[in-house]
Amino acid sequence: MEVTKYYVLNLPYRTDRKEAATVELEKAGVDNYEFLVSTHWKDLGQEELDRLINLEYRHVTKDMNARYALAACGYTHLHAIKQFIDVYGTDGTQACVILEDDFTIVDHLKIKEQINEAINATPDWDFIYLGGLRNAKEDKREEYLPNLNIAISVWNAHAYVIRNTQDIYDRTLDLYNRGFFADRAFRKMIRDDKRNKQRYLITCPYTIMQKRNFSDINSCVR
Repeated sequence: MEVTKYYVLNLPYRTDRKEAATVELEKAGVDNYEFLVSTHWKDLGQEELDRLINLEYRHVTKDMNARYALAACGYTHLHAIKQFIDVYGTDGTQACVILEDDFTIVDHLKIKEQINEAINATPDWDFIYLGGLRNAKEDKREEYLPNLNIAISVWNAHAYVIRNTQDIYDRTLDLYNRGFFADRAFRKMIRDDKRNKQRYLITCPYTIMQKRNFSDINSCVR
């Protein structure tokens, strides 16, 4: 199995990020990528925003605009997964990388090989983080295979791989409709499926990092 598609999530006015992401991918020799327009929270509509921010994860922040932005971020990731299965079906034979546009590839010369090794190391996977923040108190660095750990308590959804299955979309949609958005949805999905923890992995060492830059969610540099 090889990566069929790279989807890069980008707000139209963040042309700086689009240019930087293009440079990163071209340096890595990746040409099967596509930019998907990220959803701004203002485009969701007030009725949908009101519905979402009063659900299970409503206490994540007191900043109302940040709550709205998190909901829009979650919708964008959900849309990317839907795009993938709409185009490539749901037979589980294809893999795609989903990237937020503020990513940095650790080793441009090896990244494609590293991802291919990860998705072919075992047939028993659903979701592979390519990097992320990990909770030091809960992170026991549980090695599963060479260069792959079990994904325990991982934050960030800036770079990950999924397969084209209906299940991954349905579970993400369910979590979104319960008020869990993007990284919080994936973290919840993994924590709720403890019996199948080997299906959720993270590359170790990380292969793609997130840049420190201005966050449209938090309206500050993070």
